[in-house]
Amino acid sequence: MPHKLTPEDSLTFPIVSDAQIDPAAAAVAYVRADCTREGTALTRQQIWVVDSSGRRDHRLTHGPRADFHPRWSPDGKTIAFIQGLMSDAGSTGGDIYTVPAKGGLALNITPGRAGSPAWIKWLPGSDRLLFTERVNGSTAIGQLFLQTGKTESLWQGDEINGVLQVDNRD
Repeated sequence: MPHKLTPEDSLTFPIVSDAQIDPAAAAVAYVRADCTREGTALTRQQIWVVDSSGRRDHRLTHGPRADFHPRWSPDGKTIAFIQGLMSDAGSTGGDIYTVPAKGGLALNITPGRAGSPAWIKWLPGSDRLLFTERVNGSTAIGQLFLQTGKTESLWQGDEINGVLQVDNRD
């Protein structure tokens, strides 16, 4: 007799989210969440990549925390993502990392940052990232220059919940 599914069984199923198609439409990066503690809803989220045929996939990140928000560079060679603790329900943020799209060591490109980045987008040319972050109870928008690691604050103010529209023209 087949096993009847229970609510507890759902904690054993991986959850897939935030699928992002690479610029050449040859692969998809996505977040896979797996439950990490028996009897809880705590998850470990990692970035995976699957080819366009859906036959070959591999785990791209191996961090102990939550890896989320994967974004392909315009040239398709690098994936930027955010890694954080995800300790508070509904709270996101952490540090920004990059990793070669074919696999390799993930590099923290915002170590020691006082703010907590929560959203990223590559800007044209693959040398800058636009990001939002929480800083001392407010929201900020900045850009990160990848060659130097320097950041530039573009705006900071009261917390906002909305949509940031980005024009991809240089």
